[in-house]
Amino acid sequence: MVSIDGRHLMDGGRANKTPISTAVDLGASRVVVLPTGMSCALEGPPRGVVALALHALNLLVMRRLLNDIERFANRAELIVLPPMSARSQCVRFLEYRRIDSSGRGG
Repeated sequence: MVSIDGRHLMDGGRANKTPISTAVDLGASRVVVLPTGMSCALEGPPRGVVALALHALNLLVMRRLLNDIERFANRAELIVLPPMSARSQCVRFLEYRRIDSSGRGG
């Protein structure tokens, strides 16, 4: 949290982990989405209560992201970049999935 001009501000991700809706509501006509990764790429099931809880939270956030992509695809151009993973050494920003206003990927 930071204070600017007497106002306390924090990262919007604390309230909305997938802020596509905020960007569209503020008038964005194009939104670039960079998923932070998917725990589905785990080599094995999570071990322990904390690891399982974090895995479940990550799955919920990813489900919300997918729902928001479907929900807002007809209201803005959504450019969904491939998620980074621990195995990837670099991100190829030229290879992305573009979803146009019809909701079709291309």
